[in-house]
Amino acid sequence: MLRIGGNDLESKKLFYPVLFLILIFFSSVIFHQPVLNGAGRFLAPSSNERAEVVILEGTQVVKRGALNTGMRLLADGKAKRMVVVLHHPSKENQVFALEDRYPQLIMNELEHLGLEKEKVQVISAPIDGHPITLTEARFVVAKLSQNGTRSAILLSEGFHTRRSFWVYRGERHA
Repeated sequence: MLRIGGNDLESKKLFYPVLFLILIFFSSVIFHQPVLNGAGRFLAPSSNERAEVVILEGTQVVKRGALNTGMRLLADGKAKRMVVVLHHPSKENQVFALEDRYPQLIMNELEHLGLEKEKVQVISAPIDGHPITLTEARFVVAKLSQNGTRSAILLSEGFHTRRSFWVYRGERHA
């Protein structure tokens, strides 16, 4: 039997799910920025507290954006000094021709940008395999504890921030 008209039960069953998917698609296109900002605030804890140091979480290469953020925290009085953590990997995984001089290059550049030498510390954390963040946190927390440091603001990149926050926090209490 051939049907012509709008009373087809099958098309009604499909109408609402398709409409729902279309609404979800357009909502995600229109509202993606507020959703991403909200997710970022959830994943990256932040506060208005002050700390003794601001820690730029470890990597082999420091990015200018992280340094600028750290320097802004110092300028705003949120922290007294900055600690840049570099990963010091095994010899076969090091950055060629840069590894041995890199900490001094960072210090020179920060001084050139106007940061006083006594307000910066570069720590090379030995990293041999996983878990990298845990190994780094243990090393850095132990090093800072020797100086009597009890509070820190942690700057990390991307989705690692929440995990890094909890690892550093756990090491502080260990």
